[in-house]
Amino acid sequence: MKNSTRALQLSGAIVASFALLGLTACGGQSLSDTGSGDAAGEVEFMAVPDEERPKM
Repeated sequence: MKNSTRALQLSGAIVASFALLGLTACGGQSLSDTGSGDAAGEVEFMAVPDEERPKM
């Protein structure tokens, strides 16, 4: 019984490690990375088709 508990703890630690590693690999672009620098502070908006606009 002691060996099965130890194996369960070890497998849980391995699964948790892989989950943590997977979540850290999903990072996006850094906020400090501004790219080329010529569009600093500008926001580009995309037009929304009339079918997708909310009805008011």
